Amino acid sequence: MANNKKYYLGGLFLIVTLLMTGLLLKTDQVAAKASLTISTVTSAHQIDSKKSYFYLAVKPNTEEQLTVNLTNQSAKDITVTPSLVSATTSENGTINYQTTQAKADSTLKYQLPDLATLPDKIVIPANSLKKVTIKLALPQQSFTGILAGALRFTEVADQPVQQKGIHNTVAYTIAVILREDNKVVVPELNLLKISAKNSRGKQIMTEVIQNPVANYLFNLSLKTQIYSKKTKQKVFENQQNGLQMAPNSHFTNSINLQNKLAAGEYRVVTVATSNQQRWKFNQTLKIVREPSLNQRTVSTSKVVKQRSLPIGMIILILIIVGLAMVSAYLWQRRKSQH
Repeated sequence: MANNKKYYLGGLFLIVTLLMTGLLLKTDQVAAKASLTISTVTSAHQIDSKKSYFYLAVKPNTEEQLTVNLTNQSAKDITVTPSLVSATTSENGTINYQTTQAKADSTLKYQLPDLATLPDKIVIPANSLKKVTIKLALPQQSFTGILAGALRFTEVADQPVQQKGIHNTVAYTIAVILREDNKVVVPELNLLKISAKNSRGKQIMTEVIQNPVANYLFNLSLKTQIYSKKTKQKVFENQQNGLQMAPNSHFTNSINLQNKLAAGEYRVVTVATSNQQRWKFNQTLKIVREPSLNQRTVSTSKVVKQRSLPIGMIILILIIVGLAMVSAYLWQRRKSQH
């Protein structure tokens, strides 16, 4: 057991995903109820024995094993579903080790889920330890940099999840990083496109930012300045700090323009920095003013009014009908007298 690194909340990230309606539970409250602990079994290919996650030196066209000990400390069986996910970048600029439906970045050559052989479910008997080994088949072609992701074990609920109500899912996540060589990967950053939209009454500009290389990008800062093409004056500025990006990933950075931009064309200058690296991007942004909800309601109201008869026309019709009735009455009376 000397090679085992046991931990609860250290290198093992305990991620509690709350699936609920209208209520948010605290992570520590759910974690306190967890009866399962996980310890990694150190691989012979571990690069740094001090790391509490899998950081392995691998070779092309070989098989690698990820072995963990699952310990059930409760009096009943626990069932988990294992998965291996590739690291991605979330929309708020953090590294995500959860399953996502987002499309993988075009620069990601290999995805970890494609390399793994996983059982559908794992049952850990009550008050016992179970050793689980996940096999990885490394690609035939070599790669430079790292492949990053995580091994996840998600507890299966004892009772079927109802569509309504509150329920939570407890997942235990261990980072997995694979490296074939020690070549230095020079950081790069791309701004793929920008656009603007109105969302719930807010003017939003989005920037699709890409990390095209096989390495993490930490301490990323983005300074965005917007200039009017007509007046050349700066009309908006925004600063973001402490962002992170996973290897070979992208994310959509949303900036609230606070409804400060009128319709027209603008020049957007984005300066990005990460440690000693600096990038500068110039893009053109076109703002099209969309009609507000009030404007659309007024227009609809006008259409309805045009379809109704004016009050003057209604009065004229009533007068004509009244005169016709009086004339008919007088004619009928005269005829009866004769």
